[in-house]
Amino acid sequence: GKRIGPMITQPGVGILGTAQAADYKEADAELAKKIDEAFVRLNVEGKVIGYTSNGIIGRYEVKLNRAFRVSNIPRLNAALKAELGLEDLRIMSPLIGTSNIGLEVPVSPARPITFRTLFEASSLKLRKSDYKFAVGKTVDDKIFSYELSKAGHILIHGNRPNYDTPVIDNILLSLLMKHNTHDLKIAIRADNDTYDDYLDVPHSYGERMSPSDNDSMKLFLKELNDRSVQFRRAHVRNIQSYNSRVKFESRKPTLVIIIDDLSAIIKNKNPEPARALIQILKQGKPLGIHVIANHPETEDALRYEMLQLLQTKIAFYDSNNNAVNGTDELTEGNDALAVIPTSNKPNRISIGTVTKQVKQSVFDHIKHNNR
Repeated sequence: GKRIGPMITQPGVGILGTAQAADYKEADAELAKKIDEAFVRLNVEGKVIGYTSNGIIGRYEVKLNRAFRVSNIPRLNAALKAELGLEDLRIMSPLIGTSNIGLEVPVSPARPITFRTLFEASSLKLRKSDYKFAVGKTVDDKIFSYELSKAGHILIHGNRPNYDTPVIDNILLSLLMKHNTHDLKIAIRADNDTYDDYLDVPHSYGERMSPSDNDSMKLFLKELNDRSVQFRRAHVRNIQSYNSRVKFESRKPTLVIIIDDLSAIIKNKNPEPARALIQILKQGKPLGIHVIANHPETEDALRYEMLQLLQTKIAFYDSNNNAVNGTDELTEGNDALAVIPTSNKPNRISIGTVTKQVKQSVFDHIKHNNR
């Protein structure tokens, strides 16, 4: 690992297991032929001219006649689904930089995107102190990564337990691989032991508490108010400016709060936890306090204010599009739309996989080499 201080080393890439299978970019020639034949039967001038894939979703680029109207795309989508027998077909129109359309279909068999692939193929491997995280790949095989300071607060919407899509694990491991206990703290608010492994690392901040507890946000609200006073006295407005002015031992770590079920706070009869959460969402970003809220039940629509404050959204299949428009066209499982504050256009991403062995290897390294 890279040395960053006395008895502190960062985990090496070698402990992250295996990379993604090398053949994930190969197209299904038989399906490409069926698509061309389907256009002939539908009497639409179109031909497959390219293919790209991230190993989970494949996109066939189709060149249409210039006279084809975009308003006919919904009818074309329905017709192609019937012709090809692909209920999970999704049409992207037009593809960026072209006048062509993209036919997106799940790859079978899928080639899982491992966390090692995400770490090695992105700027995370440079070990910069930018609090960048990676959660998966876009359909055009680009790593979806973003900086926590720009992401603000993150909403994970519709990620049901049976999907087994570890978005939070990808985010936290990305941060743990690059930041020591002086730079990063992690707090857990959950009813079960899903994230108890993170309580054993030196980065842990407080004990696990149920999000439905009346005092679940009290500790963070105090930290928020303390930082606000200290930053004001130092005549600074954000954590970067504050840490650049004070001594090393007085610097503030970035605090990441994991809320495993946001509805537990919203439905609490006591309004105090919800009020505290709103205050944290409004003021926490420049102070270095970030919330990652999991909201698995798509039937429970979030208030508009909450959706606006949770600026970065990673939304899974939702027939009602309660968080991000277009989630009704996703496949159930490892398939999501991601929206970042600097763009209103969602990116379709496939979430990376994190095995228990990889997690344990990272935890073991941190516990034994951060003393």
